[in-house]
Amino acid sequence: MWLPADDIPLGYRLLFKNKLLDEYHIKMKLLTFVVILFNSLYLLQFRFFPGKENQSPYLSVYNILFVIFAVISLLFRLVLPLIESKASVKMRETLYFGFTLLIFYYCLSLSLLDMVISVDFSAYVIATFGLALFQQTSYRRTLLILCSGVLFFLAGLLLFTERSWEEGLIMPTFIFPLFAATIARGMWISKKNELLLTFELEEKNRELKDASLKDALTGLSNRRYLMDFISHEIAGYRRTGSPLSVLLIDVDHFKKINDSLGHAAGDRVLREIARILSDFSRERDLVVRYGGEEFLIVCPETGEENACLLGQRIRSAIEGTSFPDVPWTVTVTIGIGEITSRDDGNSLINRADQRLYMGKRQGRNLCVC
Repeated sequence: MWLPADDIPLGYRLLFKNKLLDEYHIKMKLLTFVVILFNSLYLLQFRFFPGKENQSPYLSVYNILFVIFAVISLLFRLVLPLIESKASVKMRETLYFGFTLLIFYYCLSLSLLDMVISVDFSAYVIATFGLALFQQTSYRRTLLILCSGVLFFLAGLLLFTERSWEEGLIMPTFIFPLFAATIARGMWISKKNELLLTFELEEKNRELKDASLKDALTGLSNRRYLMDFISHEIAGYRRTGSPLSVLLIDVDHFKKINDSLGHAAGDRVLREIARILSDFSRERDLVVRYGGEEFLIVCPETGEENACLLGQRIRSAIEGTSFPDVPWTVTVTIGIGEITSRDDGNSLINRADQRLYMGKRQGRNLCVC
C-alpha cells in the first residue's frame, strides 16, 4: 500500500516493509510529541504574549485548530503501542500514513490563516519539508502529495485572501515543495539502498554461519552444531525426564572403498548414506556427519527400544541399497545409547561408541543396543 516495495527484490520485500514500519513508528512518536508541544506553546502565546495572530479575524479558528490537533495527537500517541502490537501491517501503514497526511494539511491550513494578515510562509515550509522528513513512502508518492498540497494552498489563497496571484506568493508556493521533493528523493534512495545493503549483509552472515555448521560433502550438520544441539536436548531431559537416545553409525570397510574404487566413489557412498539417514529420521531428529565415515543421529523423546528399531531399519535399508560404484554390498554397524541422569553429551556419545565397536568385534553389519 503506502510503503511501496515493488522495486525491491522479492525475497526482501517483507523485511523491507517491516523495517520501514518500525522506523515509521518511531517517527510517529516524534511527530505526535512535536505537534502537541507546538500547539500548546502557541495557545500559551495567544493567551499571554499576543502577536499578529491575535489581530486576525480568524483567531477563534486558530484556537480551535490548535486544541483539536493537540487532542488528536495526544490520543494517537496513546494508542501507538496498541497499533504496533495489535494492528495488521496494512492497518499500521494506513494509520501512520493518514496521520502524517492529516498533519500536512493542518500545517497548510495554518499557513493560509497566516496569509490573511501577512505574507508568512513559516507553516507552509514546515508542512512541505516536514512531509519530506516524516513521510515513509516513495519519492513519487511524496511528490504527488506535495502537488496536492500546492493545489490545496492555491485554492485556499483564492478563497480566503486577495493575494492569490501575487508574484511574491506564487514563487515560494512552488519553490519550497520543489526543494522538499528533492530532499525526499535523496532520502528515499538513500534509505532503500541502506536497507538493501543491510539485508544482503545479514543474509551473507546467515549463509556463512550455516556453512560453518554444515558438512560440505553431505549437507548434514557437523560436530560443531551437534554439541550445541545435544546440550539443549539434555537440558530438556533434565527438566522433563523425556528420554533421549543417540545412534552412532559407521560404514563397514569404508577404507576398502576409498583404496579400491577411489575417493570420489567413497564420497558418493557417503552422500547416499546421508540421504538414507535423513529419510529415516523424524523432523526433530538431528543427523550429523560425525567424522570420516561415521554418522550420528540424535533422537529426542526416544527411548533405547525405539532407537534400536530405528537402527535396525536403517541398517537393513543400507544393506539393501545398490551403490552403483561399489560391486559389493555396503553395510553399516550401529551403536546406540540412551541418556542417564549422570550423562553429559560426551558420555552419552561414548556409550554409543562402545557399543559400535562391540558390533565391529562381533562381525559388523549389526545394530547393538
